[in-house]
Amino acid sequence: MNRELCHTQETRRSDPYGFLANWYDEYLGRVSFLRARRALEWALRQLRIRPRSAADLGCGTGLFVRYLRGLGCSPVYGIDRSVAMLEQARRANGYSGVRLLCQDIRRLRLPTPVDLVTAHADVINHLLDASDIIGVFESVRSQLRFPGCFIFDVVTHDHPPPIRWRYIHRFPKRAATLVEDAMWDPGTHLLRIVCRIAGPTQTVPHVTTHHERTYCMSEVCCALERARFSSIDVRPASMLLSLHEPWCRQVVFARP
Repeated sequence: MNRELCHTQETRRSDPYGFLANWYDEYLGRVSFLRARRALEWALRQLRIRPRSAADLGCGTGLFVRYLRGLGCSPVYGIDRSVAMLEQARRANGYSGVRLLCQDIRRLRLPTPVDLVTAHADVINHLLDASDIIGVFESVRSQLRFPGCFIFDVVTHDHPPPIRWRYIHRFPKRAATLVEDAMWDPGTHLLRIVCRIAGPTQTVPHVTTHHERTYCMSEVCCALERARFSSIDVRPASMLLSLHEPWCRQVVFARP
């Protein structure tokens, strides 16, 4: 394994995406990639950004870092704390020039500054403490070359999500079914998401649980301003990709 993928004792303790890594692209990864690509295409067109280097936070299986490398960005860093996800990303990217780093983004350290930082598929919502988003935004700001751009999505409770939500995805080729149950607490704004995968050879479904937190956009924008981002543009995710979701998802374009 590439030494940059070697994980610390902290990352070994909890990897809710470990089992999902083999299923992730079919279940969620491709849709998340399309949303991320549309967001970047909008920024290339409307904000006229021209990134020569990039980092994708929460890169998962590496679909988007491969796309960034295809645009000519070099270097491209893919950051995730799930070793299983990074292994999938390594297989997908091979020796394409993408560098994969196992890090918790709350302690983000890029080898070199970049022109573009992205974070899609609820990466910011995985920060359960509101104080953490300020720290992450400050780290991103410190590692962006001027005039760089930070693009991320965030699930908000500006329009409250349903208290409970069930999503069922079937994998016909594997004769398996994934059932996702999400529960949102309007008091704490915490989301608890339980995924169960069952196949023909499993008598007991595999269960994995992870937690997220919704934020209001005013909270996110204040954190960006504290981190010294001066230009902030917010667009509904539905504008970028026509897709029904139970959540209110926004895409944020922030520049120093």
